[in-house]
This record gives sequence, C-alpha cells and structure tokens, in this order.
Amino acid sequence: MCFITLISIKADHSWAQAIEVTPIIARMTYCMQTIFLVTLHMGDVETAIVRERHHDLEKWHYEGNDSTFHSLCLLQHLASNITLSTPSFPAFMWYDDENMEFLWHGSFITVHMFSSLVQELMHSVYKQFEKITFGEWRQICSYVADDLTNTTPGYGFVSDFRNDSHYNYHYLMDLIMDKPHLRNEFVTALVPDGVPLFNLG
Repeated sequence: MCFITLISIKADHSWAQAIEVTPIIARMTYCMQTIFLVTLHMGDVETAIVRERHHDLEKWHYEGNDSTFHSLCLLQHLASNITLSTPSFPAFMWYDDENMEFLWHGSFITVHMFSSLVQELMHSVYKQFEKITFGEWRQICSYVADDLTNTTPGYGFVSDFRNDSHYNYHYLMDLIMDKPHLRNEFVTALVPDGVPLFNLG
C-alpha cells in the first residue's frame, strides 16, 4: 500500500486521479497472479505436488483472506467505483454552430486543416514509396478501392482484389534486373533456367 501511495503522487506534488491509479493496481495484480502460477510449476510438476502447492498458496491468491492480493483487489474495486462514478469532461467539443471548428484535447482545430493533414500524409506515403522502389515508382492515377470498415487482419488497399489491375507484381524485380547497379547489389547469379540467386548477405 505504501508503494501505491507514493506512486500516486504526481510530479507537481498533487494526487493522481483514480482513473490513473487503476492501471497500476491491475499491473501489480497481474504480476502476483503470474508469480503464483510460476511458483506452482517450479521443480516437480506432478499433479499431486502441484495441487499441494496450490493448497498452500491459495490463501494468498484469493479475495477474502488477509493478504496483499486481497488488499489490492479491495483497492481496485474502490478505485474502479470512483472512476465509473466520476464525470469526465469531453475530449471533443464543437466550437461553433456551423460545425467547422472544434476542440480536441484542448487543441483548436478547423475542418479546413484536414486538407493540410491529407497533403502531409500523401507526402509521407510518396517518400516511403520512393524509398522502397529506389526513386522509380509508378504513380496510379485511377480510382483505388479501400474498404475502411474491413477489420480483417492483413487487409489493406494493396491486398484488395479490386485493385489488382493497378499492379505489376514483377515491377520491383524488373526494376532490379534492368538496373545494373541494383542487379549487382541484390543478385549474385542466374541459374540456367533464368531464376536469380539473391544476395542474402
């Protein structure tokens, strides 16, 4: 409890809010549960011995017994109740009646700023593509499909089947083979059937 008290003191010497303390207690609880499991399986792991260890240690691992774990659980319940019952100020709020200006975490933002944001993102993407394709990438001027609601792991506009017509999947390989300095850097030799042997060093 002394550790929780001391770590709850912020840099400006004020007390941390309950919502800032609950993650700390959760981490400590998780560590204690992990140590409990590790201790159970240390040394001989025969079923009877593990059960005997569990019987000896379970009073330190459950609520209701006088232990550090029990105190942490009670403190977590209290902090969670305070957090859930404490009203919080919104992170987002419209600043005008036309919905063109708003506050986001205290920062003043206008809708028109999104244009600059998109331009900066496009510039970053271009630089990354130039790096990947050695400064010789092909620009796609037609429509690119991208399903922003698709949460399937690995999905992206590059893997979307509707964009297959945009891609030459051998473009990078062709680029390497057509440029002598790139071929010398990445390819060591060609086998008789024409398959390149890559420099893996």
